Amino acid sequence: MNKLLLILCLTTIIGCTNTPQSGLPAIECNNIPDSGVVINKLQIIGPFAADDRNPFLQTDNLQTLGANETTLTTDDLIRIHQTLKTSPDTAITSRWVDTGNYPVDFNKLFNTSKADDAGNVYCAAIITSKRKKKARLHFSSTMGEKIWLNQQLICDVDFYKYMTTYEQYIPIELNKGENLLLMKINKKKKTDWDMYARIENESPTAFKRQVNFFSNFSLFDTRTLKWTDTLSIKKFFLSEDAHLVITDAHNQHVLSDSITSGQRWAADLSHLPDGYYKAAVTLHYHSMEHDFYKGDAIDSIAKIIAQLQSMPMSDNTRNQLDALVFRYHHLQKNSWFGDHKYVTLFAQFSHILKHVQQGRDPFHHTPGLFIRAYRSPIDNSLQYYILHVPQCYQKEKPLPLMTIMPVAVGNMPYLESFRVANINLTKRFEALANAHEMMVVEFGSRRTSHPNHNTIEEVEWNNILRDIQKDYHIDTTRLYLSGACVGGNDALNMAAKYPGQFAAIGTVSPEINFASDADNPWVARHQTASMLANTCNTPILNIHCSYDRHVPVTVSRNLNTLAQSLKLNLFTYREINSEYVMYYADEYFDDLFRFCLSNRSNPSPADIDFSSPHSLYKKAYWLTLTDRHPSKWAHIHAQVNQNTIDITHENVNGYTLDLKHLPHRKGQPITLTDNGRVRFRGIPSSDSLHIQTNPLSQRHSSYIAGSIPLAQVLSSPFIIVKGTTGSPKDHQTINALADTLNQHWHNRYFTHCRIKNDSEITPDDLKTFHLIALGNHQSNALIKRCSAQLPLQITEDAITINGQRIAGQQLNFYMVCPNPLNPQRHLAIIGYNNPLNATTGRETSAPFDISNYGWYDYKIWQANAPFNAELAGYFGGMR
Repeated sequence: MNKLLLILCLTTIIGCTNTPQSGLPAIECNNIPDSGVVINKLQIIGPFAADDRNPFLQTDNLQTLGANETTLTTDDLIRIHQTLKTSPDTAITSRWVDTGNYPVDFNKLFNTSKADDAGNVYCAAIITSKRKKKARLHFSSTMGEKIWLNQQLICDVDFYKYMTTYEQYIPIELNKGENLLLMKINKKKKTDWDMYARIENESPTAFKRQVNFFSNFSLFDTRTLKWTDTLSIKKFFLSEDAHLVITDAHNQHVLSDSITSGQRWAADLSHLPDGYYKAAVTLHYHSMEHDFYKGDAIDSIAKIIAQLQSMPMSDNTRNQLDALVFRYHHLQKNSWFGDHKYVTLFAQFSHILKHVQQGRDPFHHTPGLFIRAYRSPIDNSLQYYILHVPQCYQKEKPLPLMTIMPVAVGNMPYLESFRVANINLTKRFEALANAHEMMVVEFGSRRTSHPNHNTIEEVEWNNILRDIQKDYHIDTTRLYLSGACVGGNDALNMAAKYPGQFAAIGTVSPEINFASDADNPWVARHQTASMLANTCNTPILNIHCSYDRHVPVTVSRNLNTLAQSLKLNLFTYREINSEYVMYYADEYFDDLFRFCLSNRSNPSPADIDFSSPHSLYKKAYWLTLTDRHPSKWAHIHAQVNQNTIDITHENVNGYTLDLKHLPHRKGQPITLTDNGRVRFRGIPSSDSLHIQTNPLSQRHSSYIAGSIPLAQVLSSPFIIVKGTTGSPKDHQTINALADTLNQHWHNRYFTHCRIKNDSEITPDDLKTFHLIALGNHQSNALIKRCSAQLPLQITEDAITINGQRIAGQQLNFYMVCPNPLNPQRHLAIIGYNNPLNATTGRETSAPFDISNYGWYDYKIWQANAPFNAELAGYFGGMR
């Protein structure tokens, strides 16, 4: 009677309608869908404390409860549950849990923490099937595991790893009727304690996913054979038979062997010379390649460095070499001798040495994986990116380029950051580049722990593109963007700002902000959602998991709803329900690459819808805005029907059509209607047609053509110009302002600004750079030189900008306008009317971030209230 009541109670608790012969809640596997069947109805028994120093996974804790791991039955489970339920004195419990589609977090379940003592836990599940069938158990945990199916041991692995997919992909056979699955998971001190299990049908996709899992770890027990000549494969690898081939640095086969699943493989390589090798392992559906080094990789790298440093080479090659040397020394401070990053570094150093010895450029039309350096024109600093050039590359054949948008990498220089250190992800992109025969660029050396609010990353992307084009042949009709999380948002944002530049976009779980950020109007003006309509001619694939624990799936659902409302017919949304790890995006880059490769840029769409927050964004396909309101959103919609062009717009004063790409019958008359008025009828006399709808003379008197916000100056090549003509106090204040700006720049970008005195500015500086002058007309000769042509007046008791007077004796300001000495560049002024109370100001009360500074064309503030604007706005329109 008690047993019957217990069974009824358990069935009611977890809401299970399937009751097998044992009477316990069960998981039905009659028909296994493509997404698999999650093992989510579990009897969890534990925790069993253990001595962290012993291999406690091998301890049979069930013996303390009168049972045995290898002979456990459903009757044992019922008895154990009843015993523990009526024994409140023990810390061990038995509970039935329905985990839904998420992993089990045992620390949360038992109210323990990572720092708590080590131990074991058991999870039992009843699985039913109407017939005998073969399947696969997809299993993952954060520590060691032993697994039995119907009292047969099918897995025994004991090592720590993070939670990921397809750690185990075990072939199983389900009996007709009831099957008992017992899973034992251990925990060591200071570790997570999670588990996930799913039954699946065997599939090539799943095998590929397991290969991806293998890629996150070393296939071998060590990748540097310094202390041993034995190469061995880790025990937990390869649940399938496989074939292994080892090649040397000259791609010559040196060893070939078969690997039997479930058996440990090792080979004596004492007969091989020291050096770099690759091992290709071919499994059922897929293959993987891992490199290793026989000998002392660290010492070998040191010898190559010494040899290279005495050899002549170009400045460009020297910069690339210096980046690798930095990585080498950084690893020696932060790694261990067996770290396989050394193996990758050795291959890169060897590549440089081989080409320099032959008198060739190591980075010109050569395939491979490279950390590349270039000199940024913004601040003259060396910036870096990772470039993958597939082995199929031939300079006669242009290849597409995929850009991986950056994510947060921590507050540290790029060469020290997680992004460069994550060699597994780098190797993943190397494999994707080779598989899809495209170049792949990972950029983001300006990205730290949070995104830039200004446009510096967009500028650097164009700098990187030019740097790659110096050495490689890129198919510019196949430029693609992809990214995950904030990188996914940035990919969509870039595509929206530059319609026509990118052939296709792929994103996974993009972090999109749909709410207007009233506290940050600069960010609000640049939100992806505000400009998404600009992508109407761009194919987009977005993938998101319905169980995403990092970026909620509602974000992509809202994005899809927005795309549908905007009639973005080329926007594709794919929602998946089979991912359970926190960060799963890497698994879907293959899908994104494949999707993008099927598309080329269309330079001649018949319908263009373009909205622009400011003048930096002015081109969409064959249409360029040449004159627009400086502070309001500019919007233009153009439709072409044969040779009739219908254009409607708002806050646009002039635009130009590129007739070479306009989809029309060339050589025949064109009729152009602008906001309902015929503006042109006839045959154009050139390859472009310019329309000016609102002459400059009819504008508001406060308009200054070509003005830009200070933030845009700080995303372009600039020089900070210190005034030297004022009083000693002026000199002290200006030096302090320059030091402050320079320190803020270094805090954000780990480099320094260009800084010169006003007397040092040359004609070439005026031609090349935006200038940020510090001081006023009395303390800075550059400002005085231009003062008659500036809309700025400064007195001891007021500052007036463009006719707007603010009274005060402790005022500070910034202002940007075209440089009177060269209107093609801009003059910014950060100044004051009292040198005793001068500050750079700030846009918000948050800690100062130079990327989030300079929202406006001009701004005035009190010295004692640096983020409260007395006056702020844009020439042509107030805030």
